[in-house]
Amino acid sequence: METFNTILEKISHNPNALRTNSVIGYYLALPKIGERFEMVSKSLTEGLEARLISTSPVSSITKIDEKVTEFTTLNSRYRITKI
Repeated sequence: METFNTILEKISHNPNALRTNSVIGYYLALPKIGERFEMVSKSLTEGLEARLISTSPVSSITKIDEKVTEFTTLNSRYRITKI
C-alpha cells in the first residue's frame, strides 16, 4: 500500500482542531467528501511513537495543483502539501 508524505496545515479553524498549526506525516488516501481525512504523524507525547490525526467529515475539496489540495470540514479548512 502506497503512502504519501505530507504537511497538513490549518488555514482557518476551530481553535482546538489541531494541537499545532501544521503536522508532518503521511496518509494513505486523499480526502473524500463525507469521510474523515486521516493521517499519521510523530507523537507529541513523550514515550509514544505516533499519533493519528482524524478530521471531521470533509464537506468540500479544492485541488490547487499536483502537490496541494485544500479541504473544508464542519469547522475548519486545511491544506495538504505532498512532500
